[in-house]
Amino acid sequence: MVNMINLNQAALPAIQLVFMYQAFAGHCLVHHWDILVSRGESVTLTCNTSEEKITQVHWTNDRFSFIHSIQLNKTFSNLTSHRLTIDGNLSLNLNVFNATHEDSGLYTCTVSGGRGTWTMEWNMTVSGKQGDSSSWAHLYILTYVIGLLLCVVPTAVCLCRKLRTRNQSSSVQDQTELESAEEVGLDRRTHNEHRSQYIERLNSVYGEI
Repeated sequence: MVNMINLNQAALPAIQLVFMYQAFAGHCLVHHWDILVSRGESVTLTCNTSEEKITQVHWTNDRFSFIHSIQLNKTFSNLTSHRLTIDGNLSLNLNVFNATHEDSGLYTCTVSGGRGTWTMEWNMTVSGKQGDSSSWAHLYILTYVIGLLLCVVPTAVCLCRKLRTRNQSSSVQDQTELESAEEVGLDRRTHNEHRSQYIERLNSVYGEI
């Protein structure tokens, strides 16, 4: 089992001396990549090597140093960030979770083996401003509200027009019915007046007889 201990002034120089000896003893190949990562994204950096007999893996950044010695069966590390982890059977994978601007920088992985050393570098840049996520959220909400208004306002206008048309029709119908009722009442009054006049004439005729 690999023993995990903190970096100290005695152990780290010894491991680094072994690494430097292995580096100068064999040839060293360097591979470099420039990668762009969006803020909040997760990324995995992997040391790809064809070396079968790996003796040591060394990860470095301006904020930490990680050395896994297969020969000594020990790991020396001052990696404290919970968003950065190194895993794999030979510690060949470095994971960056929820990337921030602090994670920008040069990451180096050096693998030592029987045929020399291989160095892989990633110059990682984390893009995006601190307020980008909230800005996108505000833009999404604003778009939703505008879409909702575009649907609701025309519907409300149509309903208002229908209600206005219906009210106007009702008013015209009521006015027509009122005029009809007035005409009927007028006819009845005229008929009653004629009838009264006719009765008065009869009474006058019979009264004279």
